[in-house]
Amino acid sequence: MTVHVAPSSAADATEPRQARVGFVVARSVGSAVVRNRVRRRLRHLLGARLAALPTGLDIVVRAHPQSAELPSAELGRDFDAALTAALERASSRARAHKAAAGS
Repeated sequence: MTVHVAPSSAADATEPRQARVGFVVARSVGSAVVRNRVRRRLRHLLGARLAALPTGLDIVVRAHPQSAELPSAELGRDFDAALTAALERASSRARAHKAAAGS
C-alpha cells in the first residue's frame, strides 16, 4: 500500500479543516466486488485514525493487489506504517520549505 500526503490546496485557508482522504483501488486488485471490499476496509481503518490526523492535509491511499488478500490486522499494520512514513515525509518537506523560505 502506498500513501501520499500533501498540504491542502483548498481555496479558503483561513480556517483549518479536517484532512481529506481519497482511495485508489485499481483493477489489478480484483473484480469490482473485491475492489469495493478493499475500499470499505481501508475506510474503516482510516475512520478510527482520522481524529488524530493533522488538519489541512490531502491524503491519497493507493491499494496494491495484495491488499485484497491480507487479514484485517495485517492490513491495519501496513496502513499505519505507510501513513506514518507519508506524514514524516510531508513534515520534513514542510520544514525544508520553511528553511529555504527563511534564508
